Amino acid sequence: MMKDAKQKDLLFKHFSAQGWFSIPEVPVYFSAGEHHKQKLITDIDVFGIRPNDNLRWEVLLGDCKTLKGQSPANRVIWLSGLMSNYNASEGYIVLQRRANQPIEADHKLFASSMSVFLLDEKDFKTFDHAMVFPDGTDTHSYGAADFEQLWSLRKRFPGLDPLVEFVSSGAWETAEFTHLLRRAIGEGKASAKEIDPAKQEHNAMVVNLASVFSVGLAACVGKVFQRHLHPSTEKELSDALKTVIWGGKEQYKFFSDLRKQLLEARGQQHVDDNNLSLPQWERFVQLSRKMLENPKAAFQVPQLLQLASIDLNFGREILPCFDNGQQQSLMLAMHVVDYVARSSGLPEEVRKVCESHFVKRLSRSAHEPRGTA
Repeated sequence: MMKDAKQKDLLFKHFSAQGWFSIPEVPVYFSAGEHHKQKLITDIDVFGIRPNDNLRWEVLLGDCKTLKGQSPANRVIWLSGLMSNYNASEGYIVLQRRANQPIEADHKLFASSMSVFLLDEKDFKTFDHAMVFPDGTDTHSYGAADFEQLWSLRKRFPGLDPLVEFVSSGAWETAEFTHLLRRAIGEGKASAKEIDPAKQEHNAMVVNLASVFSVGLAACVGKVFQRHLHPSTEKELSDALKTVIWGGKEQYKFFSDLRKQLLEARGQQHVDDNNLSLPQWERFVQLSRKMLENPKAAFQVPQLLQLASIDLNFGREILPCFDNGQQQSLMLAMHVVDYVARSSGLPEEVRKVCESHFVKRLSRSAHEPRGTA
């Protein structure tokens, strides 16, 4: 059971119901530490990202705490430091206070000056219903505990522990999300032999891995669109994608030359066409091309996949409250799962089973009025 579970669930639903990709209880490590094994520094109660109008991800951090006799402003300063580390645009603090200890107005104004919403738990419902007018997010179908249950499969299937660790923790060590493209495929490959398509929770983890991959893909597509709009040739698009994935042409050239030298040292032939490409590169380029047609839809894909993974874990139809106005995003989500399964070398049956759930949901939405679930 999560500590401060009620507060975390309130904040998680507030994030998730607004279409923000959200993860509860993300541990924070210092990657440049001295120990061989990373040491826990602190944790983020709710980690969220949302797209802005410039086709970039904005990071949002949520903190929940029971503070009795302590200064709320001190908690604001703590969260502000964490926000600086992630270059987060907003922070949210939900505190449980004694009835005779309301949060002073000056503390709230101080928090606001640091882009932090400082709230007493008893006032959260008023805040939530005003910000998500008029119904609020109380009835949102997904909660923080759903993710706790999904992550718990590592106890029953220890071979999947590295994959669970990545999607729940390791992926969010930095707000530079394009690195997730390479890391997600690598984690998928490492766990491929552990995935059993006959187990619904295993398929749920594959879809969740695809959601993490799609965060990086959306970031990549957003950068390519900003620089090139729609690249006219496949080579132009391919080169643009490689440049973004590797952090610039200079960085790409450095790793390309290094790879060439390593291959030559081993007496292996250097094949430039496959140099530093993701697996199934042509398929990846085509997937990116589809997303560039409607880049805003690309930023809706991660949450669709994330919530679909929860539905799969519970053995129910995926995305029952899906808005049919997002059909293109759902189609893109299915293509992302297909690519991740193929490029990670997962069993063919896994890809087929996951795809069947999306085909079924798309078929149902095709017969429903637009804008309904």
